[in-house]
Amino acid sequence: MILINLEKIVNELCRLTNSNSDNIEILCLPGSTLSNHCTLILFDINIGAKWVIKISRTSKDKSLKNEKSEINYLKSNSVTRSYVPDLISYFEINNRCVLVTEYHNGRVLSPKVNSLDIPNYNIAKSHFKPVEKFVSIYYRLNVENNKVKSVSINEIIDQLKFTLNNNVITKQEYKFIYNIVTKLDKYKYSQQHGDLTRHNILHNNGSISIIDWTDTKLNVAVDDILFFITNYFLQCRNKLGISGILQAFNYTFFNKNDYSNLVRITIKKSLSTIGVHQKDYGRYFLIFILNRFIYEYNSIIKIPIENRGHFNIIISDEKKSIKDEILWYHYIIYTIHNYDNLQINKFK
Repeated sequence: MILINLEKIVNELCRLTNSNSDNIEILCLPGSTLSNHCTLILFDINIGAKWVIKISRTSKDKSLKNEKSEINYLKSNSVTRSYVPDLISYFEINNRCVLVTEYHNGRVLSPKVNSLDIPNYNIAKSHFKPVEKFVSIYYRLNVENNKVKSVSINEIIDQLKFTLNNNVITKQEYKFIYNIVTKLDKYKYSQQHGDLTRHNILHNNGSISIIDWTDTKLNVAVDDILFFITNYFLQCRNKLGISGILQAFNYTFFNKNDYSNLVRITIKKSLSTIGVHQKDYGRYFLIFILNRFIYEYNSIIKIPIENRGHFNIIISDEKKSIKDEILWYHYIIYTIHNYDNLQINKFK
């Protein structure tokens, strides 16, 4: 339970910004009960939404401190500062982190799908272009600030062995992934947003703002762009359930169509910025899926089944085991069985 005097926070913010506290109203966003923080929007009744306040749910969670550091990092660079909201204040009260940023006006990216559940090409292109541009700028900034490193394939194989030893994947599946990813000795890892979905990207007059930096961490350098593309139209599809999710995954990365061609070209631009050779595109894709799968597996096994998200329960059709509840398990198995059709491997 969070016991924090919101009036005290509001009065302090008004003092810092020369605002009248009598004009401030508060909207609490429900969010996920599994989230590490709760979010409040503060409105000035005369001008509208003004600030976003995030408060840690527990004293142990310091992800908001992480977000503060990343916003300051991006604000310090003239090229990236326009992509993130201004930091108004950061402090701790009752051992809880409190982060206050300006409220950014904008609309979340909204794809449109046709009767076949394939996104409209032109709309998707208008969304992909500024996102890919930001991801490339962010990577170059990380290079300049030594936030890029090469990770040995042995570290990645240790993660893969973990899934085998816990009976999450079979020996055949392990061998398939092993034979592909070990063709490279090292993979490029860099600072990543960590949750670059369209809901965290606000579009306004041709420019974009990136919000919610609490999940920032070092990860494979293609994580942000591939995570954004993987999730781009999942919540807009017509076909529901795990079959609908895998159909969207197929249309995005494996089935040859205009949209998957746009995906292929967008990924190529990002990987070219990173300096990945064309023959290694599929290997980086597998590492991305593997990392996401292991992260989700490690997260969900710590949560009692009665406290797991409804989404995790419904994607498990027969509840055979915990792995069936993990979306990224379905993705990695689908990739193994359809790897020959992966469109980013089709460049001549």
